[in-house]
Amino acid sequence: MAQSIRTQAELANELGLSRMTVQRALAGYQGVSEATRKRVMEAAQNHGYRPNAAARSIRTGKFGNVALLGSAEEGPGYLPRLLLSGAQQVAQENDICVMVSEHSREEFETQDFEPRVLSQWSTDGILINNQQEISDRLFEQVKAYKLPAVWLNVKLKANCVRPDDMDAGHRAATMLMDAGHKHIGYISHHGERHYSIEDRGEGVAKAVTDAGLKLTFNKHYDGFSICLGMENVMQWMDSPNRPTAVVCYEQQEAVSVYAAAMKLGLRIPEDLSIVSFGSSPCRIATGLPISTLVVPFEQVGRAAMAMLLDWIDTGEEENEPVALPFEYDEAGSIVPPVDA
Repeated sequence: MAQSIRTQAELANELGLSRMTVQRALAGYQGVSEATRKRVMEAAQNHGYRPNAAARSIRTGKFGNVALLGSAEEGPGYLPRLLLSGAQQVAQENDICVMVSEHSREEFETQDFEPRVLSQWSTDGILINNQQEISDRLFEQVKAYKLPAVWLNVKLKANCVRPDDMDAGHRAATMLMDAGHKHIGYISHHGERHYSIEDRGEGVAKAVTDAGLKLTFNKHYDGFSICLGMENVMQWMDSPNRPTAVVCYEQQEAVSVYAAAMKLGLRIPEDLSIVSFGSSPCRIATGLPISTLVVPFEQVGRAAMAMLLDWIDTGEEENEPVALPFEYDEAGSIVPPVDA
């Protein structure tokens, strides 16, 4: 390797270019020819030059990184892999580094929880993934530090990005009715406090009501397991007024409905159509051929990062909330009812 170069001035002198040209070439700004940019980048690599991050932050007032707060555990701050991937893609496209700050479920639920990313880390902004109700303390902490912050998977009046669960519920019921179903049920559980529980149910109910129909049943459970769910499902499936189609809040319910139908000798989808929501297609997550409205985690991550970077760039503190449509994975579990 050639002799080490530590400053842009030394690199500019080595190449016979102005320091401004070298700076713009390294930063990827316009106004520098591709040939010059390539020459500067190759020279920087050959001489082992790396931009001084501290000097750049002093000059620009920015650190060039953002933080993503969440948890690797199932629970209120769970960070799905696709969400993280989507956020990182947009960050990389804008030459921004993402620092991930993971905390346990217990920490998120503690009233005096104060993430170090707020008080100790040097960052230009933060994405906060919290899938339960936001504690007043955490919300006030973020406001107090005056740090650009975009919330994921929550419903707020501004600065948030989430899946459009109400629209997904409406779509699920509409697909069943378009196939000819008039006797539709909905099943969900309340394992976690989250807006999606009500929104999906409201979307299903509105679609059915707008069509002049009524839900055959609308079952909600405070706790849920596949075995317990199967027993409960069998009770209302083994009746003359059973539904010909069911919308399931999550894949747990879908598996319970599928198992109960099989035990009762009902054919899927001929005797019972099923559609579920899920973080991934049911056919992949459970091995069962159940059509799924898939939570758009990657798109949520991309949109949230784009909103945050725009806030950092423009200083706009009130960004309109964004609700993104679910993706649909067809698995053949929706067909016309036998008596259609």
